Amino acid sequence: MRSRMRGFTHLMTSGDAETREGAPHSWDGGMASPTMEEHFYPFLIERRPSYLEEDDEERREEDLSLVLERKDKDLLLAAELGKALLERNDYLEKGREALEEELREIRERLEQDKHALRLKMEAKDGEWKAQITDLESDLAAARLQIRQLTDNHKECGRESASAVQELSEQNQRLMEQVAQASQMEKSLTLQLETLREENRELTLRRGQFAPVLQSLHAENALLLEKKRDMESEIKTLREDNERTQILMFHLKETVLQLEGQKNETETKMQEKLDEVEGLRDSQRSLQIQVRELQEELKLRDSHFPLQDSRYSLHSEMQETSSGPEGASMNPMPQFAGQTPGSAGHMTSYKTQREQELIQEKEEEIARLQDLLNLQYVEIKSLQEEVHKLREMLQQNDRDSILRQAVSDRDEAIMKKGELELELAKCRLEKESMSRQLLSAVEQKVLLSQELEAWQDDMQIVINQQLKSQREQERTSETAPSTPTRRDSHKRPRDGGSGIFSIFKRI
Repeated sequence: MRSRMRGFTHLMTSGDAETREGAPHSWDGGMASPTMEEHFYPFLIERRPSYLEEDDEERREEDLSLVLERKDKDLLLAAELGKALLERNDYLEKGREALEEELREIRERLEQDKHALRLKMEAKDGEWKAQITDLESDLAAARLQIRQLTDNHKECGRESASAVQELSEQNQRLMEQVAQASQMEKSLTLQLETLREENRELTLRRGQFAPVLQSLHAENALLLEKKRDMESEIKTLREDNERTQILMFHLKETVLQLEGQKNETETKMQEKLDEVEGLRDSQRSLQIQVRELQEELKLRDSHFPLQDSRYSLHSEMQETSSGPEGASMNPMPQFAGQTPGSAGHMTSYKTQREQELIQEKEEEIARLQDLLNLQYVEIKSLQEEVHKLREMLQQNDRDSILRQAVSDRDEAIMKKGELELELAKCRLEKESMSRQLLSAVEQKVLLSQELEAWQDDMQIVINQQLKSQREQERTSETAPSTPTRRDSHKRPRDGGSGIFSIFKRI
């Protein structure tokens, strides 16, 4: 059909070209040009009359047979074209009917699928609602656990901080004691060196053992006193440790007392809030009374302008402050018109006093509310979370709601795990601090044991020196020379006094 239509249009254009050229030539298989026929296109005659007048002679000379053949062929082509169009129309109608049947079948299938999907959606809605309730209960339990864990974490942090402070103080004390012990060790080493030098001098010098023995006895007494001092220091350190433990116990008791005081303050704050509400109600009623009295004063001022101009606000305040006795003492007729004004000022004074009381109680409430700000913040955060969950439930996309709920549950579980890890870390730190404390105590005990061992060694050395000195004295007593003994008894006094002075300086 398209090829025939194209041929028809081609023949029409070729016929137009032939008529415009005006050359009479034979028909070459195309259609007759409609421009050559007056009855076919009459408007061309009106447009170009001169052209038609010139070609009248040529048209008369044309063969009528050719024109008739062209017309017959045009009619045949038109009939074929109409037949093809009718066939095409029938084909399209059949296709349309088939498509309508397919559409009906598809609609029926879609309605069936829609009904099945509705049933599935109703079943899924019940499942989702049950899952949402389960997830909400899980979230509530997780939040309670998180709160408990946060409270425990805070308590552990406080206990660890107090333990760290106590351990740092004990460490400082132990460091000071170690420094003192090192100083004592240095001084004792110096004393040992001096004693060795003196021993050498004593071996060189004979006859000086009696004063040296006295000085050694004095030194031994000093060392014993130092030993006693060290033992007393160790006892004081033990007492300090016991006191620190008692302080820890008292601190825990104070924490419990503070929690009880907090609860009491909350109850007091609630009571004061109730009192403030009552005072506000009374203030409102008094303000209404003041307004009514002011309106009455305005009305009376309009009736008695001269009397109101005589008296100022200060005189009215003085009358109200003077009380009913002053009013009874001065019963003048001029004050009769101003009694409502004085009553209004009295009510204003009362309202001012009540406002001051309300301000004081509001300040107390603000102080108490500072303690509950954290709880209000937590409640607001929980309300926001509930609002978000409600908005999420109102949405149509239930799969996204389930995913978000599952993600929230997973986040809560992760947070719970993190908090448990932090609690475990806090416990490990606490155990490590206790171990450090025990190690410090053990070091302290070791130092005390080393000090005692060193003192025992010093006593052994001193006893050995005393024995050697006694043996030398025995040998010196057997010697015949007496003046040497006198000289020896005179000389070592200076040395003994020197050793004793060294120990006194230490």
